[in-house]
Amino acid sequence: MRQKAIPALVLLMSAYWFYSGWFVYGVWYAGGLGGGFMPVLSSSLAAIFAIVLLIRGDAAAGAIPWSAFIPVAMVALAVTLSHAIGLLPAVGVMLFVWVWLLERYPFGRALVIAAGPTLAIYGVFRLWLQVPFPTGALFGG
Repeated sequence: MRQKAIPALVLLMSAYWFYSGWFVYGVWYAGGLGGGFMPVLSSSLAAIFAIVLLIRGDAAAGAIPWSAFIPVAMVALAVTLSHAIGLLPAVGVMLFVWVWLLERYPFGRALVIAAGPTLAIYGVFRLWLQVPFPTGALFGG
């Protein structure tokens, strides 16, 4: 019974994000994709996988090691940090901490590795596609 708790929780969260994406943000807006497209798409995929796990289950599932929750905690920290410093700096910090602490790269190399995707995201989404990023409270957002 305990192994069904997490898929059930994922299914409930998927229902919330599907509803928010569809009815609150809107999937289609002004002739293009709206802000609700990604929540609807990702919550639909998560719901499908959760239903499969609820039906099929996993008899070989054992205890989940605590280290499996580190990525979840880091993403939650990045989302929380994005409200303070903005989305792009929060992603950059998350990537740096991940590479430096979890992957154990040297400090300087971790900075370079984290800067690459951060600059690529900025170049593609902000400069090329002109998508405005949330700037956070620290930078007037």
